[in-house]
Amino acid sequence: MMPCVKNILAALCVLACTFFVSCTRGLDTSAEIRYAAQSEDAALGKTASRLRGMTLVQDPAPEYWTIRMRGDRESPLPHDLFLVEWGREIVSAQEAGDLAALGKTWPRTASSRRMPAFSGSIIPSPEEGFIPSAIYTWGIFYNRKIMAELGSPAIDDMDAFVARCNAAKGRGIVPIALGASFGWPGAAWHTYVDLRLNGGKAAWERVMGRRPFDDAGGREAAELLAAWRDAGFFSPDAARTGMQESLTAVESGRALCVLMGSFTAERFVNPGAIGFIEVPFWKNRGQPRGEIAGLTGFAVAAASKKPQAALALVDAYLEEGSPGQAAGGYTLPIRFRPRDGEDLRAVQSRILAKTAWLLLPQEQIMPLQFFQDSLKVWAGFFERKPGSSGADLAGALQALYARSR
Repeated sequence: MMPCVKNILAALCVLACTFFVSCTRGLDTSAEIRYAAQSEDAALGKTASRLRGMTLVQDPAPEYWTIRMRGDRESPLPHDLFLVEWGREIVSAQEAGDLAALGKTWPRTASSRRMPAFSGSIIPSPEEGFIPSAIYTWGIFYNRKIMAELGSPAIDDMDAFVARCNAAKGRGIVPIALGASFGWPGAAWHTYVDLRLNGGKAAWERVMGRRPFDDAGGREAAELLAAWRDAGFFSPDAARTGMQESLTAVESGRALCVLMGSFTAERFVNPGAIGFIEVPFWKNRGQPRGEIAGLTGFAVAAASKKPQAALALVDAYLEEGSPGQAAGGYTLPIRFRPRDGEDLRAVQSRILAKTAWLLLPQEQIMPLQFFQDSLKVWAGFFERKPGSSGADLAGALQALYARSR
């Protein structure tokens, strides 16, 4: 085939693809879309440039998205799209009528046919204005060498995990590295213990602010953490160390493990020396089960003058793998599918895990609300004298609950 003919065919192919993206789904893309996020997304701009008639105005701003969205209610130039984190605030925005109703247009997108099954447990749903784009979940990073010396990393339940922590302590190794100087790694432990003890439904109610922190289940979780603290499971300087220091402690062999999000995998110098497992369950506790995930996504605003075009932009972006959201952060674009033979129970990491984040049907996915709350009560909790109960922590958590209402 002559070169000029090849060039013509290639050009026609590009035009056909562009026409398909902009027209065959029946979504109007002729609009100026205003996008609000803390930083500019070059990949989103490229996607917009390929949609017929679309202009994207990116508005990087330091304000948190809820402030911008509420300020847009009476604005003559409202934003159409917001980059958001899943949690209590996006649910509140939906309840307040700040998100666009997409029930009629969402089924016409390619994303609606490719979205994983877990999206059915997300509130608000894509039909209600929140379209997730990237995900990461939490688990336990551990030192492979130390774990192998103590026993198999296949820890079946929480009692076995506690036994492994006692064995590490007996060898002079810190069982659990914990950089609690800025709050949320410690809060993550309380959230996970509560989830494992009391189940997904109760954990969801607490995350959403509808369940007190100091009810019987929350107090049990706090008292258990106090018992672990008094048993010497946590770093003696936990209240004064940060996240990176706790990761380094595990990698260097000074600590056995750390609870952290999979996004921190890129912070290890030698990731091959680190293993990753889910937080163990107690037998006969914590039903229905659940896992914690960090979800980034797009909110289509109810104030948008072109919600259909905004959805078309998100749909095309997700079809390209949402590169701006997932690149370099050890998160996965939502359209990811596990390969045959991969473990469907664990989480993703391009280096550490040969797994996928897909949840079992009976499980519930939880927002990482503890990150957004960023508890500051942990310094006092870890520096108290041995023998104290979890009542002090439960009281501090209840105070946080009262402030979040």
